[in-house]
Amino acid sequence: AVVSTQSTGEVLATEIIALSESFPAVYGNPQIKNREKIRLCWSLCTLSSELPISDLYQYLKQLLSASLEQLHHYAQIEPQKEVKNKLRLEIGIVNAAFHGVNTPQTWPEPLLQLLNEIWDTLRSILAKWAHDEVIIEELTNLYSRAINT
Repeated sequence: AVVSTQSTGEVLATEIIALSESFPAVYGNPQIKNREKIRLCWSLCTLSSELPISDLYQYLKQLLSASLEQLHHYAQIEPQKEVKNKLRLEIGIVNAAFHGVNTPQTWPEPLLQLLNEIWDTLRSILAKWAHDEVIIEELTNLYSRAINT
């Protein structure tokens, strides 16, 4: 019998990271529905709750990198009907991350750090899309989820 020298936590971390490597392909696939992309992100973030708290921030940054880039882009441009569903997807993915991470701590440092980094971007999107009830609701859900995490 082969005896592993890795702890259960190390094995789990390796498996979580391996699973998340498929996320960019899913994220970029137009044939996969947005709600399924959001559901996958939530699932991966729920699993990530088992990572050491010291690794969680970097994991979230990597997992959410494409969505965070897109949110930053949308914060720079004027609202356009053509991007509304894409913006909803990006907000939904970040919302799923805040919802999925479940740590024993209240307001774990990695989530605070991530929220701090995207706060100005979210505020800019809120100001630009203030006339759109759907986007405002999505942002409100994200703020609420982040605060209640």
